[in-house]
Amino acid sequence: MEYLMTDRMLHWQELLSGLAEWQEELTAGTGSPENAADRLTQLSLLGDLCGLLITDMLSQLQSIMARTDLSQAELNAVRQLSEKMLTYVQKEYDARLYDSPDGLLKEVCIRNCFDTAYPKKALMVYILSPFFFPETGGSHTNVAEARQMAETLRDLSYDVDIVNTYYEGVPDAERYDLVIGFRRPFEELLPRLKKECLSVYYTTEASPYYANPAELKRILDFEARNGRRMPYERQNFCCQQLDRLLLADGAVCIGNDWTVSTYRGMFHRCLKQNASSTALDRDAAHKEGAPYGKAFLWYGGAGALHKGVDLCIEAFRSLPELTLHLVGRVDGEIGAFYREEMAGAPNIVYHGFLPPDSTEFLELCGICDFSLGVSCSEGQSTAMNTAMRGGVIPVCQPSMGIDAEASGGLVIGEPTIPELADLCRELSAMPSGEIDRRREQVYAYAAEHHSLEAYGKMLRENLLTLLEEKENRER
Repeated sequence: MEYLMTDRMLHWQELLSGLAEWQEELTAGTGSPENAADRLTQLSLLGDLCGLLITDMLSQLQSIMARTDLSQAELNAVRQLSEKMLTYVQKEYDARLYDSPDGLLKEVCIRNCFDTAYPKKALMVYILSPFFFPETGGSHTNVAEARQMAETLRDLSYDVDIVNTYYEGVPDAERYDLVIGFRRPFEELLPRLKKECLSVYYTTEASPYYANPAELKRILDFEARNGRRMPYERQNFCCQQLDRLLLADGAVCIGNDWTVSTYRGMFHRCLKQNASSTALDRDAAHKEGAPYGKAFLWYGGAGALHKGVDLCIEAFRSLPELTLHLVGRVDGEIGAFYREEMAGAPNIVYHGFLPPDSTEFLELCGICDFSLGVSCSEGQSTAMNTAMRGGVIPVCQPSMGIDAEASGGLVIGEPTIPELADLCRELSAMPSGEIDRRREQVYAYAAEHHSLEAYGKMLRENLLTLLEEKENRER
């Protein structure tokens, strides 16, 4: 594995290395005042290039180090100050190592991830952190999926390079025989790829031309009910260059037939791909002694309004006999709006973020028989998939991208708040035997269709289908 870095990332590396070397010199008592002055000037320049406010601190050290009559106490003070500066810079560097427009991982390309020697080369434009920190797990299933995607490409006999979807370098288009990914780096590569290169758009959400208006509608509905305008939370800016997308050989879409339908006409070919879920250390059973049908789960990631937390909270105002468990961060303006209700309503329990393998979340999977899927738009809700791995019955709008009916769950339209409350009352009266039957069916379906192994197998089949179709076109 080789790391190719942009100049900005190299500046961070040089700054950390230079500070560490200078710290060693101070500790050992080596180095002349002239060398110290040159080093501090260089470090100050690097600090500016990295956008760190360390110039004044370095200038102070320069003026001190220019003297030849430093006492031991003054030398100790310089060492302490340089230590603090190294700690500060290292902390700032570590805090920036993530996949986002502001994160430093957009400055890195991982070349030949598995140190293989195949004649064919593939590029993934997805997330980089699972490979930059190979021993680190992740609370989101896309961490394991990214690693599985890379392994699938390797098993198809490709050397695998990886950048993230915000990459600021310029990949060598002529190098690759297969490119899979999304956002700007992928779209800008498309017209430069060699003719025989397979290009696969990988989408994890519904089309932005569906999702963005759907979120706006939720915001307007909330404003009409509550007299307060909420900010956008999940606006999707992929697929901006529609003419470029038609240059791709095809797309692999996380979701189901509904999700694929939101991309109609945008690609020559769009194949559905099931997401994985977190495998939970429990079976499908309803918790012994807990009342059947009385506890409901809302389980969501970023963008609580987009994912319908407001609908659930307001529906449960008229359901004092039932309990709503909220799992996931409900913060920002929407969190502030419902803070008192989440803290004080006797039938609403806010848990915040819970790791899916935590004792508390596993307990909730036994207590909650139904999970409410009322997000306005998803590719395929991995939170819902994970709840299903715990035996929780999905109650889903089509916009969740979940095949709820096939799994033993229920498909619903987009309900009004009174309709959602009525639905929960009806579900709470479902016989315990029927709940047990559905929990078992949901559990088995999720284990079969949403395991990491199933994800990898389906991805391989999708890539082979697109490869075969490309070969047939070019004959």
